[in-house]
Amino acid sequence: MSVMTNNGLAKTVQAGEAVLKGQAGQTGQTGQTGPKTLEGKKAAAKNALKSGAYSFSLMSGEDPKQIEDFTQGLMAQHGLDCPQGLMKAQKAAVTYLQIQRVERYVTSQGLAAMDNLRVRQIFCERVGISAKLVEEVPEGYFLLGDQFSKEAQYFLNVVDEAQDLHDRNTADLMQKVRSEFKHLWHYVMGENAIAKGDFNFGVRLGARYQQPQPTLSLRLLMQEVEDENVFELMWARNQERFQSVMSGLRAEMMLGIQSDDKIHRTLTRLNKQLDSELLWLERLASQKAQPIMIEDQSGMDDKEQMMQIIDSSN
Repeated sequence: MSVMTNNGLAKTVQAGEAVLKGQAGQTGQTGQTGPKTLEGKKAAAKNALKSGAYSFSLMSGEDPKQIEDFTQGLMAQHGLDCPQGLMKAQKAAVTYLQIQRVERYVTSQGLAAMDNLRVRQIFCERVGISAKLVEEVPEGYFLLGDQFSKEAQYFLNVVDEAQDLHDRNTADLMQKVRSEFKHLWHYVMGENAIAKGDFNFGVRLGARYQQPQPTLSLRLLMQEVEDENVFELMWARNQERFQSVMSGLRAEMMLGIQSDDKIHRTLTRLNKQLDSELLWLERLASQKAQPIMIEDQSGMDDKEQMMQIIDSSN
């Protein structure tokens, strides 16, 4: 975990995270259910700190079972079964949730910053896209996800397969399009072709482009895909370079956001608080045979900062 500096404490948090991931897999909650579009992410960004980073109330989209699972994961990791351990594990789980809120806020603010005309202009300048096209660059270029990349690669596959079929066109190969040119088949035949019993690619291709020869139809098809999916094909053909430039821009935006004094202080305090709770658990596990005294360094109120005596008999 990035917020940790102590290896032992980091392993403790990782153990809790593993429990959460395992639980998600068992309940079918591995898929993302949050907003997918840039506008949706920008709107969700405002929710991250709306209730305050230190709120003990669950926010929209937060599952109370995650806190329970994280808590039990920490208890199991340290072999604890006592009220004091449970209390500290619960506080660590809530603090970790609060850190996640701040990190989501920072990420979403970074997304919002990317949806800025100046950022788009910088991106286009760096990758060589005409300034006239700046406002037409799709939001898929700026989203943190691979859905746009998958769509872009699909259209590139269609063009490449159409070119291959055009160059090697034979009557025999036209009968094998479904198995050898799957993306091209899907593009021409559609989703429900098989259900409808429609398998004649050559007939459908000719009817679509009204050309007497398959090669002529394939040329029109390639031009159609090129004209209608300019940015998708541009991305697919330059994905590594484009993603590198985009990552650099995101890093610049995130650096500016993370340097905000309020966010920095909030994360510092929460990380310190989490370290303190995890230290308690470490000490409880290693010294539970005798009473110990640990000073809470988390910056909590006077009651929380009092010296506490832990006895394994409790």
